[in-house]
Amino acid sequence: MIEVQIEGIEIFDQLKNSDKQLEKALYFAKNRALNTVKTELARGVPKKYDTKQKTIRDRTRVNKNTGEVSVKGSPIRLFKFRVTPTSPRKQLVTASVKRASKSLPNAFVQQMRNGTIGVFERVGKSRYPIRQLYSVSAPQMAGNEEVLEGAMERASIVFDERLSHEIGRLLDD
Repeated sequence: MIEVQIEGIEIFDQLKNSDKQLEKALYFAKNRALNTVKTELARGVPKKYDTKQKTIRDRTRVNKNTGEVSVKGSPIRLFKFRVTPTSPRKQLVTASVKRASKSLPNAFVQQMRNGTIGVFERVGKSRYPIRQLYSVSAPQMAGNEEVLEGAMERASIVFDERLSHEIGRLLDD
C-alpha cells in the first residue's frame, strides 16, 4: 500500500476533476516506481553475487494492478555462476556464487547428451549415478537485505519525483 501526503491544499483547487486527475498521477508514479524496483533488483544482485542481471530480470514480474513486484524461481544451476573450467576438462572445479571462489574437489564439468553443460558430482563410489549441483534461487538473491533496501530506497525517490512531475504536468494543462 502506498501512502501519499501532499502539503498545500492549493494544488487540489487548481486541478480540474481533482479526484480523477490525482488518481491518474498516482497511477503513473506508482508504475514508474514499480519498474524502478525491478531495474534496481537486476542491478543490485550482480554486485553481491557472481551472476548476470538477466538471471534476475527474467524471473521478476511486475503486477501493475496490485502494485506488486515478485521474484520467482527455483535454485539456479551452479554453472550459471562463475565456474572454472567452462568446458569439460580434467581440472579442479572452482565456483564463485557470492563473489568468493571455492574449490569443489569432487565436482566435474560435463556436457550431457542433450547439449547442456553443468557442474556434477558422483552420488556414490561407482561411476553413475551423478547429480547436478545447484546454488541459491533468484528470490533468495533478490531478498538479500542490502539489495532489497537499495531497490526500495531508489523506488521511493523515483515515486516522489514522478508524482510531483505528473501533478505539475496536469496543472499546466
